[in-house]
Amino acid sequence: MQIDLSKRYTYADYLTWFDDVCRELIDGLVYAMSPRPIPVHQDISYNLCFELKKLIRQYRGECKVYQDIDVLFADPHIDASDARTVLSPDVSVFCDREKVKEAYAIAPPDLVVEILSKSTRKLDLTHKFNIYEKYGVREYWIVSPKLKSVTVYVLQNDGVYDDGEEYSIEDEIPVTIFGGVKIKSADIFDM
Repeated sequence: MQIDLSKRYTYADYLTWFDDVCRELIDGLVYAMSPRPIPVHQDISYNLCFELKKLIRQYRGECKVYQDIDVLFADPHIDASDARTVLSPDVSVFCDREKVKEAYAIAPPDLVVEILSKSTRKLDLTHKFNIYEKYGVREYWIVSPKLKSVTVYVLQNDGVYDDGEEYSIEDEIPVTIFGGVKIKSADIFDM
């Protein structure tokens, strides 16, 4: 399948691409992601999901954790097939289960985690950061496997992320959406 990278697409188009290439749409433009995550990426993603799920069971039973699901960032009044921004966060938490449909979820998640890689670093730190902020993702975590650090951005009352707080492997990370309950950073990077 030949995709014209200068053309703008919708979620309906996205659903017709049957190949092994991972893609996301930002304002209709196609962004190819790395072919498949490397083992360290998968380890971190799994560990994060495990730790978040433990907290959810303990404190917020109505939330759910997902890995790599399609999240549509669009006006809630348009048909899903017309959405022009479709992202697949490495990890997302939804506390409103009605936002999670059979094949996709409707933004915003309550928490999003992106795990940096060479191919996604710039996108995660710029375009996705701006989208998550614009659509009201309450908490955005950026994980650096190389530095073994997690930077947490929390959405403020004015709809803008704070300056971010960086946590090292020795730190405990507060999960703001759960009232500040903490996850040990070392448990995320325990591989």
